[in-house]
Amino acid sequence: MANLAIKLLGGCTISDGQGNEVSLPTRKARALLAFLALSAGQWHGRERLAGLLWSDRQEAQARHSLTQALGTIRKMGKAAGVGLIESEGERVRLLGTATEVDALAFREMQESDPTSAVELFAGPLLDGFSVPDSAFDDWLKVERATLQDMACETFERAAEHAKGHGDYRRAIDLAKRLVGLDPYREAGHRLLMELLAASGARTEAIRQYQACEKLLRDELGVEPAAGTKALLEQIKDDETASAATVTPDAEPAAPISDSPPLPDIPSVAVLPFVNMSGDQEQEYFADGITDDLITALSNVQSFFVIARNSSFVYKGQAVNTKTVAAQLGVHYVMEGSVRKAGGRIRVTAQLAEAATGRQVWAKSYDSTLEDIFDLQDEITASVVGAIEPRLLEAETRRIKQKRPENLDAYDLVLRGLDLMNRLTPDNTAAALRLFETAIGLDPSFGRAYACASWCHRRHVQLAGMSLSLHDQRECVRLARVALNVDAGDPYVLWQAGMTAAYVERDPDAGMVLIDQSLQINANANRAWLASGLVRCMVGDPKMAIDHAERAIRLSPLDTSMWVAHGVLATAYLQLARYEESAHWARSSTRRHIYNAPAFHVLAASCAQLGLMDQAHEAIEHTLEFDPKLTIRRLEEIFLISRYRNLDRFLEGLRKAGLPE
Repeated sequence: MANLAIKLLGGCTISDGQGNEVSLPTRKARALLAFLALSAGQWHGRERLAGLLWSDRQEAQARHSLTQALGTIRKMGKAAGVGLIESEGERVRLLGTATEVDALAFREMQESDPTSAVELFAGPLLDGFSVPDSAFDDWLKVERATLQDMACETFERAAEHAKGHGDYRRAIDLAKRLVGLDPYREAGHRLLMELLAASGARTEAIRQYQACEKLLRDELGVEPAAGTKALLEQIKDDETASAATVTPDAEPAAPISDSPPLPDIPSVAVLPFVNMSGDQEQEYFADGITDDLITALSNVQSFFVIARNSSFVYKGQAVNTKTVAAQLGVHYVMEGSVRKAGGRIRVTAQLAEAATGRQVWAKSYDSTLEDIFDLQDEITASVVGAIEPRLLEAETRRIKQKRPENLDAYDLVLRGLDLMNRLTPDNTAAALRLFETAIGLDPSFGRAYACASWCHRRHVQLAGMSLSLHDQRECVRLARVALNVDAGDPYVLWQAGMTAAYVERDPDAGMVLIDQSLQINANANRAWLASGLVRCMVGDPKMAIDHAERAIRLSPLDTSMWVAHGVLATAYLQLARYEESAHWARSSTRRHIYNAPAFHVLAASCAQLGLMDQAHEAIEHTLEFDPKLTIRRLEEIFLISRYRNLDRFLEGLRKAGLPE
């Protein structure tokens, strides 16, 4: 257990193992401790630390002041019975094992456990704390804003979680705290309005709109967004008030600053279909219908179809069609809803032309669950016909795919995919259990095998080949069975290709399978990402860059862009373009911290650029993932032998401090 508890949220306090508050004699020492605590375990150069807090002094005097402050922190740690500060030449760090930092704990659990994370957030970072130094003040402003944004997103997730469990009182309380955190965040006002209306407090929901409207007009001189106004009308309308339990529109999590150019071919974005069943447990089913429609439309090679992860940024929003189309760069936007009750299902869908707002096509479908796949074919064929009638006969034949014979297996795979996309070890393990159950119910469902194989392969992609021999064999077996039962499914093909490359260590065979997948479905951004990864393995960085950029264009809002950025980092490294490789590696690691290959690239690139502090810091991260990592081990567990300029890559890692 940590001997010191450092609380940075809502103030700055330090407590010993018995809960007694510990003080430091100077504010600069407390500021230094706060800075080191927020990056506990990471190395920092003395020059940077001195410049951060004593930028108004001469270098010698600033370094002397830094030494004194570090001594004060060491003395405090010694009194608590722990070694707090570790130094190595020009490098200094705070030992994370000796401390418990609330801000770090909040960061770690804000996605996996938002309900617990919100309890940690006592207020803004170092609230009410300051020191007379502009460099520290600038750093604090950035870090405080970052944590504030993170907190707002966490409170939203926690409120949605409480709502999903029927605890509207808790959800409303969290939404009110969210509004208090950032009164100008219109999405928070919308969430609170929606929760109040869903709990029956429609009058209070309307008052919340009025408060939001007044704040925006008085302070910013703007009107509420169209989505907020639409929600107000929805709440006022008795006939549709019951539908207000669907999360109203919120700002996209990752808006695009510049609209992508429109493709020369018909382009469409399928937005997440709304679950109208009144049962949050059926959310995955509506998502699955949307996924399958995206996949089916993607198989029409004459279309440009936005990938799932970008479309799902708009999940639960009352969106403006023109805005969405501009952000994603498409001609058409498809929306719809799914109502599942007993053994029957009703799907409504509409297609709008973005430029004019004209409704091109709309229809409602009623069917039984047993006919769901025929229903999807009918909807997809109608969309094809609405966009480009002459394509209908030739292209709809390409849409049909092999269907699982057992609907229960299909249902399980939808649930598993929802878990798998969250990327945590626990969710991956839970997803694997669902895929294995689906295989037991329907041994002919190729995608279930492919997804199960991915669950085993995930660790290899992130940390190198350290799977047991049993897990390796099981991963390969599942991929091969997937191919045997459904070699025509493009998803199965690229997944099997990745297993061939990473686990069987045969990237050439993997490339063949991925290319086959892309021949069937040229709109699958994950297949282009897979191609980019394997092209890096075989030393074809220019092709890898092209394929990663195509993946980004197909899914500009994809939460897995850390993969694309990692491909770009590795490809530019092989081209010895170190500034670009370092840029993309930083971007990749910011999006996914447990991403060892990107840290390897970052370390080598920074070392070759002479940015030694950053290079050492990146190596420290890699050693946290794998304390036994050496140059020799890296060459054994990662498939890098065919990299272009491999010698310069390894030279950079040596400069950065990775042992032989």
